[in-house]
Amino acid sequence: MVARIREYNEIGISLFFLAGYPHLEESYRIGEYILPHFRDQAGVNVQLETTQPLAAANG
Repeated sequence: MVARIREYNEIGISLFFLAGYPHLEESYRIGEYILPHFRDQAGVNVQLETTQPLAAANG
């Protein structure tokens, strides 16, 4: 998946909507296995901040 995203990026696509099901598990999977490959690319540093635990935020 990382290689395919890089291929698209090389031809000028810079915005990607990644989705999966079940949503919470796929969000964690993307965060663990995909995003680390792109965190420092082109000076982009993605940081998520929250003021409450994830479980509390999701009800």
